Amino acid sequence: AIPGSRSAAQSCPSQRLHDMPLRPADAERLPPMIPGADVAEAQRLEDLKQFRKYLVDTGGVKALMKLFQHTAQNDMRLDNPTLLKDFLGKYQEESFESSEEVTLWRENEEFRKQNGELEEQVKRLEVEMDEAQRLRLSSQLWAALAPGAGAVELSLGALYTRLCGDDTEACPDAISEASEVFVSKEPFCAWVAWLDDSLRAWIKVTLLPRLAAAGGAPPFESELKKDAGMSRDLREFLLEIAKRFSEE
Repeated sequence: AIPGSRSAAQSCPSQRLHDMPLRPADAERLPPMIPGADVAEAQRLEDLKQFRKYLVDTGGVKALMKLFQHTAQNDMRLDNPTLLKDFLGKYQEESFESSEEVTLWRENEEFRKQNGELEEQVKRLEVEMDEAQRLRLSSQLWAALAPGAGAVELSLGALYTRLCGDDTEACPDAISEASEVFVSKEPFCAWVAWLDDSLRAWIKVTLLPRLAAAGGAPPFESELKKDAGMSRDLREFLLEIAKRFSEE
């Protein structure tokens, strides 16, 4: 060697590291070397697993099973030019008709239709119930005002007497002028059933209970004799019935 010169190992640090011996403790911590063939096989198995999952998720397995069944049950001559087209068209139609999404969609549509029908039925029942309650109230009032259980007519004069007695001074002019007008049961009940809410509430809360408590006597007669005057609701009721039936 030339004096003063360095060797190749001394001048290249990487070469010096490569030539250093590996300690046993360091060698034990290194992972074992896997042969390249094993790595390739593991990757092939993973790819195969993913492919199988893809076939299941996309329905490919089902298509292959149907193709196998079709092959076993039908003529599969290779000279049939429409063989694959016929099979795929039939499979697509069957798959669409039997898919879970379509089944759920149809069930939801049926439920929506049923819900709509039930809502309409509830509305009809509510209307019928309201009408029945109105007619029941009007029938109760007629039974309390009419002179007998089988009475089908009542004059406006008799109606005033039933409510207020013989005191004619407080009788509204509209009732006095139409005292001979007769009111039939059915028109009266229909009229009362569709009065405004305030008058129907007064009939239910005040008029009917006072008629029942009077036991056949005019429920408002004592008030009129004491010069207490006629209540606003009673006067409104008499004026409304005179207006409705005196025009006929």
